[in-house]
Amino acid sequence: MKSFNVSWKTGMILLFLLLISSACEYDGPNSPWEQAKQAESVIPVITQVIPEDASGASVITINGKNFSANPEEVWVYVEKEQCKVIECSETSISIYRPKTVGDALTISVVIKNAATIAKYSPYKLAAVVNTFGYFADTDIIVTIAMDANENMYVTMNDGSIRKLDPTSQQPDEAYLADMSPLATDMKIGPDGGLYFVRKKATVYRIPPEGGSAENYAKFDKVKNKEAKAAFFDFDQNKNIFAGGTSTGLLLLRADLTQANWGIYNEYDITAVRVFNEHVYVAAEYLGSEANIPAKAIWKNEIISTSGEVNPVSELVLDLAKLSDSLDVVINAITFSADGDMYVGTNLASPIIRVKASSETEPLYFGLLSGRVDQFVWGAGEYLYTLTNSKQTKAEGGLIYKIYMAKTGAPDYGRP
Repeated sequence: MKSFNVSWKTGMILLFLLLISSACEYDGPNSPWEQAKQAESVIPVITQVIPEDASGASVITINGKNFSANPEEVWVYVEKEQCKVIECSETSISIYRPKTVGDALTISVVIKNAATIAKYSPYKLAAVVNTFGYFADTDIIVTIAMDANENMYVTMNDGSIRKLDPTSQQPDEAYLADMSPLATDMKIGPDGGLYFVRKKATVYRIPPEGGSAENYAKFDKVKNKEAKAAFFDFDQNKNIFAGGTSTGLLLLRADLTQANWGIYNEYDITAVRVFNEHVYVAAEYLGSEANIPAKAIWKNEIISTSGEVNPVSELVLDLAKLSDSLDVVINAITFSADGDMYVGTNLASPIIRVKASSETEPLYFGLLSGRVDQFVWGAGEYLYTLTNSKQTKAEGGLIYKIYMAKTGAPDYGRP
């Protein structure tokens, strides 16, 4: 009987000790002191910023350690400007280039719950987007073109043409010329003349020394209807490729003979560019056939010096990849010498870079605004754009000079 009492008492003591042990466990949040101690071990560090000199880069990559893979826990600042984070991981953060410029900027990375802020300095960011040309707020720019010496020709809504000096950006008073204020596209031709179209069958030309526009040639009718050439480009054999609404791809040779290859007849062509022995066409499909992109960029190989093209069109970019809005349009196409394609649109970030890998990214996100209607490359590493054509400067109709850190593809119209 005594032995039983001892065992029972021993069991009760063990049970009591177990209950006390369980009661001492704490499952609540850490105390502020424990959180601070934990945070001290999470110290973000920047080890490298790529590129070292941003130059023409649209995206900046910050490498280091103790970052976060959750973009909601990452904040990046250049001086006081917060930058948009594209993607992030524990060791890398990609941001869009900010507006802030300077020679000794500080980049700061803030990570949620980290004990410190990671800093990197000095970092240089030069201005890459500037307005070009001196215009009054009431001036309305319609089209632009540029010659091999980087003189810019600007058509105003009264039909007058200003020739702007590339250095002073002031008009050359000795150059006097006039054309139709309804011009939709304009380029320097191989003979130094200024060529333009205006949604009609006629191609017009102004002599190199200036003067009044003359009728250069006229496209034949398309299915008994007048051709509507709204956009065009030259190839290396001085052929002109043109297009418009329900006109198809038109060809005008240097000897003024012409052809229509029977492609894009059911399209509204909004841009034409020749590059690397192909003619590129931005167009909206107006037909009823299924499985054809509503808006896209296509290309056709140029297979002869006389301008014959392969009638099989190759899809280059479906606009649905950039936006699901039916209101988005492509107004311009150009290429850099390294093969990147640049697309001018009415998107919030209006210029899209399309890499050879078909990857797309906005050019200088947040630095450009307004609908991009035309591209012209300068003689060096600058791309000029006309935004919001046919609007006053006060309404946003401007020419921008954009540093690209690369040169443009050949412009076969320039002599």
